Amino acid sequence: MMPANQFYQNLAAECNSHRICVDLFYGLNEKITVDLATVVPVCGMTGGELTFYQPFDVVKHGEKLYYSIFRVLTRTTGTEVALKARCSTGLTVTEYMGSHLSY
Repeated sequence: MMPANQFYQNLAAECNSHRICVDLFYGLNEKITVDLATVVPVCGMTGGELTFYQPFDVVKHGEKLYYSIFRVLTRTTGTEVALKARCSTGLTVTEYMGSHLSY
């Protein structure tokens, strides 16, 4: 599926430029809908996660939501990671893919 517009992709690029990771938690009932294909680039491009509870019931999902948020806020996170890729003589890198900043 393709996103409805580019707003969330642009938001993800802006978050990446400031080194912000976005985690989203959705708990919806039967009467509310959301286009996840539109909002998920924010999570995917910033290294975050999307947690979805459908249909959300506070009795059934409340404790799981609490511990999911607790995990996000207390987990160890690495930033400013450098990766150096080398290839054999005669080979050339033609394309870079992924959520990364070019220097």
